[in-house]
Amino acid sequence: MEYIDCRVFDFVYEMAMRDATMRTAFRFPGNKKNIRQNLQAKNAVNKYIDNILTGNAYNFYETESEVENALSQYGFSFGNCQKLINMTAKYFYIASYGNESIKKNFEKCHCPMDSIMIQNAICCYSQKSNNAFCAESENIKKILKNTSWSRLMRDSQGNAPYQYELFQDVIVYLAKEEGMTPLEYDYCKWNVDSSLLDEN
Repeated sequence: MEYIDCRVFDFVYEMAMRDATMRTAFRFPGNKKNIRQNLQAKNAVNKYIDNILTGNAYNFYETESEVENALSQYGFSFGNCQKLINMTAKYFYIASYGNESIKKNFEKCHCPMDSIMIQNAICCYSQKSNNAFCAESENIKKILKNTSWSRLMRDSQGNAPYQYELFQDVIVYLAKEEGMTPLEYDYCKWNVDSSLLDEN
């Protein structure tokens, strides 16, 4: 690891792993020890973060594929992988927030997909009359509403789940509307009053 102190990365990775496997997010709790100790997955996420922090090219889908290859045998889904990777990026983003030269490296990072942000995307998106996907608005809301992030799997051809890519497109649109990046949007919107979300 070139950029991050390994103790800091270990702490952040463990916090992100908890997010990816907590409560009902992971169906095979007996496998958690094997997942936490898997160096192939950890090294893939480490490389991803190191590339972000040093301003090098990074690819979420390549990293997700490496993590899934390492952990799918233990029941870790695409949904769990995206949460692990995206939450690790989210935690490092906030640690870099005051440093503009590093903060800008996170601009293309994905928003962690979870039930709160899915509901936020549906609620906020439905309030936009001039949204970019206007013709498909009801279909998009229906697809996202019926999405369980932790159960998302690649399709039979190995492609990323359509629901995940759709969610990211909606979040990018909503974030851009507010002059934010997707990770910034996640920080600002994650604790939106749940009573507003329940109305839709």
